[in-house]
Amino acid sequence: QRQYNSPHAVCAAFRDWEGRPVNVLQQMDADEFLNLLVDQLERGMGDSPVFAHGSSIPDAWLRTEGVNKSPLRRLFGGTLCTEIIPKSDAPRSEKHEDFLVMSLLVKGKSSVLSSLEAFVEGETLEGDNAYFSEEAGYKVDAVKRTCVSRLPETLIFVLKRFEFDFDTMQKVKVNDFCEFPMHLNMYPYTREGVDSGSDGVGGVEFEYELCGVVLHAGVADSGHYSSLVKVVEDDKRAEWYEFNDSLVKPFAEDDIPCEAFGARPCEEDRGMAYGNHTKNAYLLFYERATTVRGPMRKHTATHGAVMQSVEAANRQHWYTQAVFALEFADFAWMFTTNFLSLPLVLSARDDTKTDMGALKLAQLTKLRSDSSEQTQHLPEAVCRFATSFVFTVIARSQGQSLSEWCATLRRLLVQAGLPAQRWFAGLLSSHGFVRESFLECPMEGTRTALLSVAVQVLRLIYQDEARNLQSFTNGAPGGDPRHGQTATERGAPKRFAGGSLLLPPIWA
Repeated sequence: QRQYNSPHAVCAAFRDWEGRPVNVLQQMDADEFLNLLVDQLERGMGDSPVFAHGSSIPDAWLRTEGVNKSPLRRLFGGTLCTEIIPKSDAPRSEKHEDFLVMSLLVKGKSSVLSSLEAFVEGETLEGDNAYFSEEAGYKVDAVKRTCVSRLPETLIFVLKRFEFDFDTMQKVKVNDFCEFPMHLNMYPYTREGVDSGSDGVGGVEFEYELCGVVLHAGVADSGHYSSLVKVVEDDKRAEWYEFNDSLVKPFAEDDIPCEAFGARPCEEDRGMAYGNHTKNAYLLFYERATTVRGPMRKHTATHGAVMQSVEAANRQHWYTQAVFALEFADFAWMFTTNFLSLPLVLSARDDTKTDMGALKLAQLTKLRSDSSEQTQHLPEAVCRFATSFVFTVIARSQGQSLSEWCATLRRLLVQAGLPAQRWFAGLLSSHGFVRESFLECPMEGTRTALLSVAVQVLRLIYQDEARNLQSFTNGAPGGDPRHGQTATERGAPKRFAGGSLLLPPIWA
């Protein structure tokens, strides 16, 4: 399978807040990039009212102040409610604010749960800091708290691991240990849960399961991002995968605490100082449990053009995999080298069969039964195959011995004779072949090795033409060809009769 998909097309189409192409050499904060990405997608989708069938989001939340929410905001966006509750009979004040990502404290918090508890804990407004009630017209003691009034299908947390140190006047990273659960119940942190004041768990709509983690390794100003993603198959089996640039591989769920919780070292790193463990979770993605386990996830019909593009890319991928497979390279090498020993195979006596390999014995039996007409074109056919394989596959492969292949190809062209050599020389008349093989190839060693084959062929053809010219000159009266006569009149060999050129313009 294809291990990764190149993001070059996405990077080329992506724009920053000012509309400029994204700089792939500049590291961007993952939280900032996520907000920018959603904004770009929303602009591209326009005012689309389409939403996945079977969503558990209430219809009442599909509109805010008469404006349709985008499908992305419906999936990933929730609503926070900031309440000011007076201790007297003054009316309560509420303010609703949409969010895409919930920010949670890490410093001083050992877990995401403790950070969520602090998030909804609230503060008391009294004395000089008392709340002024506009309805009552005077200050009253009150409690100010923030809770979640609407939960999204996919809940995203950003752990505040970056802060500004006023002592050093630098941005620093907080590598404190902060664990997070695989299963999360959000009921205690919602408006319903806070109002009830109990330890209830609510309904199934409050249950979430971890489905993704964005990891950051490094310091505040530089580092490296990687991801852990949970993939749920149709048979409800769940597997975790690590996405680390071009490396995509299965990941054990039991290793998540070691990789993502933070400062506490792994079992094998007991000697490491806690503060030096700089790889930890930065973004957490939780998906509603009913979306993961229930019949909520539907297979939607993808646009035909997109599917055709995906299928074409997959076909190209499998073709490339087959062409560059080690098994194909082994076959090509065995096929080519066996042809070089073909004269020995054809001349072998029956009493030497026991000394041959099974493949050469099969070749001997087959070739002895073939007529000369069937085998006379075999040398040129083998040369065509070997040339195509060397110039298109081996030249682009890593770990293959290009110099050894080129040496074998040179021997093969010598043994195949003039027809194969002239066919190869005909390739050199192709501007595309010359440009791709000798001009655009970025590897000097590759260019030199391929050029050695071309030089060898041109040298062989030159020697053959020189012999023919010498033979023609020696056969002319006085040893000098006379102009203005036909080839037959000048005493040229029959192969040049009919006015054919001695040196065909094969490089024109």
